Amino acid sequence: VCAAIDYRQAFSDLQDSVVWPTPNSDSHYISSTFGPRIRASCDCHDFHRGIDIHGNIGDDVLATYDGEVVKVETYTSGGLTVVLEHAFDSWVKLHPDKGSTKRWYTHYLHLNAANVELGDEVYAGQVIAELGDSGSTVNPHLHHEVRVGTRCSLEWALKNDWSSCNTKNYDPHVHPMMVYPPGT
Repeated sequence: VCAAIDYRQAFSDLQDSVVWPTPNSDSHYISSTFGPRIRASCDCHDFHRGIDIHGNIGDDVLATYDGEVVKVETYTSGGLTVVLEHAFDSWVKLHPDKGSTKRWYTHYLHLNAANVELGDEVYAGQVIAELGDSGSTVNPHLHHEVRVGTRCSLEWALKNDWSSCNTKNYDPHVHPMMVYPPGT
C-alpha cells in the first residue's frame, strides 16, 4: 500500500487536465469567493464554501474533470444542482488524522437546466448544464464547490446522523481555485 499524498499536491498534479467550468466567464467574473462573507440574499454573515462565477442564464457549464454524475437534484437554496464524482490517481489525505481517499467531487449549483442524468460518465470540457438563477440567488451565476472524500458537507452529516454519507467527520470543502492552474 502506498502512502497517501497531501490533497494540495494531488490537485497540483491534475491541473493540466482540468477545464474551467464556465467558458463564457473566466475567473475575473468571480462575484463571491471561498471564505467568510456577507451573503447578499439575506445581508447576513456566512462561510461561503465555493465560488460564484457570474454569467448569463443559459451559458454552458462544463465538467471540470472526467467523472460520473452522482446527483442531479433541486434544493431550496442551491436550486438545480449537479454533482460529479472524480478519482485521484493516488491515495490522498485531507486531514492528517483522518483516512485517505481517492474520491473528490465538483458541485454545480443554481443551474437553469441539466444536460446529464444520474450515472452518466462525463469528460473534462463536456457541457453538463446551463448556468442559471435557480434557488436563492440575486443574479445569474454558477456556484461551484470542490469537496474531497465525500459529497456531503459536515453540517449535513451532523444533522443527519443516520446517514453514512460523511463518516470521516471532517469538512470536505476545499477552495475551488486549488484545482485550476495558477493564472486561471
